[in-house]
Amino acid sequence: RKDWINPETKFLKPDPYTTVTIPSTAELPITVGAINHKNNSISPFSGRGYTKDNRIKPDLVAAGVNVVGPLVGGGYGIKSGTSISAAHVAAATALILQWSISEGNDLTMNTQKAKLVLIRGAYRKNTIQYPNKVWGYGSLDLYGAFLALKGDKFI
Repeated sequence: RKDWINPETKFLKPDPYTTVTIPSTAELPITVGAINHKNNSISPFSGRGYTKDNRIKPDLVAAGVNVVGPLVGGGYGIKSGTSISAAHVAAATALILQWSISEGNDLTMNTQKAKLVLIRGAYRKNTIQYPNKVWGYGSLDLYGAFLALKGDKFI
């Protein structure tokens, strides 16, 4: 964000394919990139991996460009950002945890298992090799994640 850092701040080794930053480089959390859901393209502002120790990041991507949603104070507006993408994945994770734990379908479910379920269920284009530095393991696909939970979809 331009208003958060000095305009003179620069990457030590600039590379458009290593722009994923802290806290997204942490091992356990789900790191989410942004796609334009209208044309299924990666957003230019979406962080790209891998991490310095060669772990795959982002883990997956989700809608994050020109998404209509509620605004603080009421009404609706259009927002873009990986925070929008992360909100989609957080909601999908909450639904997996609800189905698994609250509804008693898998009492051993935890956030790390939910992350693996999302990765297993991710949508993958036939023309792209996964995992990769831009798309991670693929695009958020909640239906695919539930198929993975049931054992009907595997990576």
